[in-house]
Amino acid sequence: MDIQITNPKGKNGIPNKSIIYLLGFLLVCFVLIAIWLSMGEKQEWYQIETRKTAVTSLGIGKFISSGQRTLTSNVRATVVSIPRAAGDRLEVGDLMMVLESSILNNEMELAKIKLRRAEIEQKEAMLTFEQSLNEAQLEFDKSEISLKIASVELAAHRTLLKKNVVSKLRYAQIQANYDQQQSESNAVRKRQSHLQKFQIQRRKMMEELVSIEHLNVARIEEQLSHLIIKATEQVVVKEVYVAMGDSVQQGTRLALIGQEYPDGVRLRFPQQDFSQLQVGGILLLYFNGEEFSAIITRVLPDLQGGYVVIETSAEGIPENARTEMSVQGKVNTTEVSATVVAIYEPDYSLIPGKKIEILLRRKGDISTLVLSDIERSGTWLVFPSLLYEGDEIAFKSIN
Repeated sequence: MDIQITNPKGKNGIPNKSIIYLLGFLLVCFVLIAIWLSMGEKQEWYQIETRKTAVTSLGIGKFISSGQRTLTSNVRATVVSIPRAAGDRLEVGDLMMVLESSILNNEMELAKIKLRRAEIEQKEAMLTFEQSLNEAQLEFDKSEISLKIASVELAAHRTLLKKNVVSKLRYAQIQANYDQQQSESNAVRKRQSHLQKFQIQRRKMMEELVSIEHLNVARIEEQLSHLIIKATEQVVVKEVYVAMGDSVQQGTRLALIGQEYPDGVRLRFPQQDFSQLQVGGILLLYFNGEEFSAIITRVLPDLQGGYVVIETSAEGIPENARTEMSVQGKVNTTEVSATVVAIYEPDYSLIPGKKIEILLRRKGDISTLVLSDIERSGTWLVFPSLLYEGDEIAFKSIN
C-alpha cells in the first residue's frame, strides 16, 4: 500500500490560502478574547440597587448684579470712539464711548438760527410796542387838552348866554364843539386801550416763541449730550456690542455694564420642577468646587423657553465670584423609588448634568449605553429607568 503525503505548501513553497485564512481568524479571536478579559479585569463594576432616595433637580445659570444694565443709543449716530473694553473698571465721569450725529449737528445749527431770529423779532416788537404806546399817549394827551379847552369855553359861554351877551346860536356852536371833542377823546381812549391789549398779547406771543426756540435748542443739546457716554457710578464694562465706525439707531445696544461683585444668582431649571421651586426655599449652589446655600427670592416661569427662571439672595456668595460667572444649583424634590449606585470616588463628583458612556452587564451580556440625565443624592448616583436592580455598570467616558 502506498502512503501519499500532501505538502501543506503550494507551489514555490507558499502556504495554501485556506491555512492563511484559518490562522487569521484564530488571531482575531485571540485578540478579542484578550480585550474582553483585560476589560473585565481593569473595569470597576458597580451593582445597581433600588432604594428610596430624594431626587434632586439641577439648574444652571450665572451670578448677577441688580445694578447691571444695557446701554442703548438714544439717537441715530456713528460710533467714533471706544476707549474702553470688556473688563475695564470705570469711575464716575470716566469716558466710555463717543458717538457722532450729523443729523443732530445740522438740527442744532438750524435751531440756533431760529432762536436768534425769534430774539431779534422780539426785540423789534418791544421797540414798536414802546413807540406805539408813546404815540397813543401823546394823542390821548392832546385830546384831553382839547376837551378841557372845549369844556372851559362851554362854561364861559353858558354864563354869557345867561347875561344875553352871546346868542343861543353861538352857544349851540360851542356846545357842538365840546361834544365833538368829548367824542374824539372817548375814541382815543378806546383806541389806546385796544392798542395796549394788542401789544401785550403780541409781546406774550413773542416771549412764548422765544421760549419754544430755547426749549428746542435745549432738547437738541440734551440729545447731543447722549453722544458722549460717561460712567455715572463705579461699574465694570461687561461687554461692548459695537465697533468703531458702526452706525447705530435709536435703541441699538452699545454696551453692558454692571457691578463687579454679584448680589444674587439667576438659574434655569426644567419646567416640570416649577411646583418644587418656591420663594423662601433653600437652594444649594456650586461654584469652583465650593458649595453654599441661598434663599430663593423670585420664581419666574419661562413658558416660551420651557424653563423656570429663579433668582436668589446674595448670602453666602464666595468672595471670588464675579457677575456673569457660571454657577450650578440643586434643589431636593420629592422622595421616590429609584435605581441607584453608591459612588465614593471624587472622580465621579461631577457626573450629574454630564453625558457619560457606560458598559452595562446584564445576565452575562455586555452592552454600551450613553446617559445624560443622572442625578446625585448624597453618596448615591440616581439613574434613569433604563437600568434595573441587579444590573452592573462600569464607566467608560464622561463628557
